[in-house]
Amino acid sequence: MLRIVDAERDGKLAEECLVFTVPTLILERDGMLVERWNGFVSGDRLERAQREVLGREGKGRKRRGTWEGDPETSSSN
Repeated sequence: MLRIVDAERDGKLAEECLVFTVPTLILERDGMLVERWNGFVSGDRLERAQREVLGREGKGRKRRGTWEGDPETSSSN
C-alpha cells in the first residue's frame, strides 16, 4: 500500500516517524520498518526494494508509533 502524508499538515506523524527531510520514503512490512530513504530515490530502486521486501519474513524494526488512519491499526475501519 502507498500512503502519502503531507508533513506540514500532519506534523505529529512526521515527528513520530522522524521525518526531517522531504521527501522521506518509508517502506514497511507488517508494521515493521524495513527500509528508509531521505531525499530523492529512483523508481527503479524503489521497485527493487519492494520486490526484496515482499520476499522477506520476520525482518525489520517496529515503527515507533501507529499512524492515525492506518487501516491496520485504526479502530474506525
